[in-house]
Amino acid sequence: MSQPPYARDLGLMLCHTCGQTCPQDVHYCPRCEAVVHARKPNSLSRTWAFLVASLIFYIPANVLPVMY
Repeated sequence: MSQPPYARDLGLMLCHTCGQTCPQDVHYCPRCEAVVHARKPNSLSRTWAFLVASLIFYIPANVLPVMY
């Protein structure tokens, strides 16, 4: 079975605000005029922030009683 093509292989990007599919040569979405990026900005630092936050809240979530 062959895999379907990725959007970047077809030269497309997705607007993260409204979901409009835009060609890669466009820098602003034609529908909502938001800035279009190939990837979400700072996605790696966001991932690490969510990981650290989940580790911080993991212990209290399992130690504190939910019901008496």
